[in-house]
Amino acid sequence: PARMPPLVHQNNFNRGIISFVKENPLLQKLLCSLLLVFTIMVILLFNIPPHLPGGQLTTLEKTNYYKDFVVQLEKIKNEFPGQSERTWRVIHTTVLGTLVEERVVSLPAVFLMFSTPSAAPVLNSLAEKIAIAFSKESPPYEIDTSAYKDMDLSKCKEMIDGGVRDFAGNLAPLPGAVIVPNVDLLPPRSMLLFHSFCDQDHAPFKKLAYIFTVVLPEEVEPEDVRRETRYITKYLRNFWQPLLHVEEIDPLLSRIANSVVYVVSEDT
Repeated sequence: PARMPPLVHQNNFNRGIISFVKENPLLQKLLCSLLLVFTIMVILLFNIPPHLPGGQLTTLEKTNYYKDFVVQLEKIKNEFPGQSERTWRVIHTTVLGTLVEERVVSLPAVFLMFSTPSAAPVLNSLAEKIAIAFSKESPPYEIDTSAYKDMDLSKCKEMIDGGVRDFAGNLAPLPGAVIVPNVDLLPPRSMLLFHSFCDQDHAPFKKLAYIFTVVLPEEVEPEDVRRETRYITKYLRNFWQPLLHVEEIDPLLSRIANSVVYVVSEDT
């Protein structure tokens, strides 16, 4: 007898399965339930809200932190009209990766703010207000750098490390701000702690903002500070060089000096 082609056998088999399912309501319900469970598992696995294609946003709460910060930043901007548009642009863009993170992107916000002695009060006030706006759920944590100036290095590092970790641990997973005023008062080698704290890929606390400040030892001409990042990194490099190796200074600066803000005096 003639044999039927394999494709015919397959079609007959498929029709038989379809017919069998149609004749069994309980089996239909079971298959629908399995399909629903599978769909839910996929959504949970990839953390993609059904109403947000591509999973580009996370929770509404994270979005609100960003919106609230922008509102507060606009108020701060009105209080400090003498600061440049670049200053506000740098501050705004730096917080994006922390307060409005994409599904797989999160990183700490790191600022390096500096001024001349005459603008130091403005610098301190602005740094504090930015920190408060960012650290909505808790007062910012300010490191008392003057207390560590002459402290034993190991004790200094232990206290700074413990303070930051305790602050971040109590806040997690909410955002918070750490102020490090006058970083040049800290023992230079203790600053290496922030190489890991401010690492974009492996930072232990990616919902924190670190605000470092420096007051230059003397007044400078405005045109000398036109390139803010180059100016302050050169200053810190020269300041740290006697006690740190170049191989330590450059990686540290690459962490803390990506978002530099030069603060000027406000006309009274």
